[in-house]
Amino acid sequence: MRHGEATRVLAEINRNRKERPEPYKAQDFIFWGIRSDAKAANDAAEPVLISDKKAQSDLIRAHIFGIQPSKKGR
Repeated sequence: MRHGEATRVLAEINRNRKERPEPYKAQDFIFWGIRSDAKAANDAAEPVLISDKKAQSDLIRAHIFGIQPSKKGR
């Protein structure tokens, strides 16, 4: 949240009020975990479990860090 707030302040300083009349929110700059719709909140409550440990690790790594699994070694 702190990084989102700091980025929001920088964006507000440089915001063109004619092109974007509404102010920015910290959530506009946080791309993980914060969802507004109820369906997404319900989906997030359900864990995704895969029997293959490597595939589970790849899924977690891709979701948290945005690192896609490598094809070598498969």
